[in-house]
Amino acid sequence: MSRNKVIEEHIQTGYILSLAYYKDKSIGLTDSVDKLEAIGMNRNSAKDLIYYITEFMKPNNTPIRTMSELAQTIYVKNLYRDLGIEAVKQWEENSYRHFEYMLTKNNKKISQRKNLVKLIEEVNK
Repeated sequence: MSRNKVIEEHIQTGYILSLAYYKDKSIGLTDSVDKLEAIGMNRNSAKDLIYYITEFMKPNNTPIRTMSELAQTIYVKNLYRDLGIEAVKQWEENSYRHFEYMLTKNNKKISQRKNLVKLIEEVNK
């Protein structure tokens, strides 16, 4: 397997580390990135996985990092499980800010937008 291919295991581990970094800083950024790098992730991709929750959960923030549909799915479903519907609503709000930002850069992330809408509908059932 290529060191740079992000797989579901990386994303799941990244979510767990990102949540710990976001909620109570029980693990630092460098240690989190080192753990992800040890299981085969590229260092910059590992940083992105750690920063996702912080960027997407900060009120009135416009995240600039783009995530894959798989990462978005894993993070939103796990956020719903771990932090509840209010966390998902905050994620949704900042995701739309992110999509608008990306449109100004002529980067149309329509598939991610459709994926997010599907996820939001799923957790609201």
